[in-house]
Amino acid sequence: MKILYNRYKGSGNMTQWQAVNYIDEWQRAGYEIEYLEVNYSDKEGSAELISSTLLGSDFDIFISACDDQVMTSDVRDAMKKKGVPSLLICFDNLSVPFKHKKCSTYFDLVWLTSHETKYLFDKWGANTMFMPYAANPFTYQPTSGEELSGMAFVGTVYGGRINKVEEILKRDIDVRLYGGNSPSAEGENPAKNLLANLSSSLDNVYRLSSFPIGRQALKAAAIKSTKKFEISDSLQALIKNRSSLSFEEVAKTYSRSKMSLNITELWNTYLLAKPIHKLHLRTFEIPMSGGLQIASRTDEIQDYFEEDKEIVLYDSMDEFVEKSRFYLRDDNAALREQIKHAARERAASEHSWQKRFLKAFAALGVK
Repeated sequence: MKILYNRYKGSGNMTQWQAVNYIDEWQRAGYEIEYLEVNYSDKEGSAELISSTLLGSDFDIFISACDDQVMTSDVRDAMKKKGVPSLLICFDNLSVPFKHKKCSTYFDLVWLTSHETKYLFDKWGANTMFMPYAANPFTYQPTSGEELSGMAFVGTVYGGRINKVEEILKRDIDVRLYGGNSPSAEGENPAKNLLANLSSSLDNVYRLSSFPIGRQALKAAAIKSTKKFEISDSLQALIKNRSSLSFEEVAKTYSRSKMSLNITELWNTYLLAKPIHKLHLRTFEIPMSGGLQIASRTDEIQDYFEEDKEIVLYDSMDEFVEKSRFYLRDDNAALREQIKHAARERAASEHSWQKRFLKAFAALGVK
């Protein structure tokens, strides 16, 4: 089978994660791949390139991770003329569903990675399927070696993430940070940011105000604007001394760490009585690596992993701290290994990218 895969150009992790995840699984499955990379800032040129490639190439399925910025009506017409099954992947449909409002109706199937905004796509006339993220069992594998001390977090530390890390630091729980960017802007007032970028900010506010989750995000931003945030010296020291990781090193870190922190609160919504949760790649990469993760208890995450057997969950900050201390104890090494093994087995059997894509292919009638 040959895939024509359309995505935005980029050399950073936002592009490379696709290569080590589902593209690698495509290659291992024997699929032939033709890449159609376009420039986000060149709408007309990108739309023309997509249209001409659609009409000039031979392939069995067209898969795109782009949005309305380049998926124009001309591209729609080329897709119709070609008549080949098409799949749109919406990785950020929870927080920015409007990015795909028009083009979602051009595709035979739209894969949503968050179920909360599915009703919007259905209202717009898209044919949708919900499936969460996944992890590549070949990239993320258990590795042997001495356990790394304390709790690990891989990613940028901001918002609710700072809140969680600060809390366990105050309780004298060992934490290690990897990757991500500096959170020095965390204390900035969102209202000031809005005024500094008025045109784009007003457009975002208008779009966010058009659906419930967006309005909750705006409410949280307003609350944050009334508060003053400071980062402790302990956290600043951790951030200063952290190291960047390759994808291979991320997997090893997850596998060998006693426990890895998975923070799911969206943006500033950790400030709300009921935060909005978004499951990220690490939700599946940690267990696929043979790691033990601790995360907020949500209905969705409990659909994918069994509590206390494959994952550790909590509802409150006190429960988070209590369980962190318990599972990080040296005398619980055997229990950690038991959960890690079960988590890897569950992830490998149910949460690979190939499993996800086979369901989409079946829905499209593609063998």
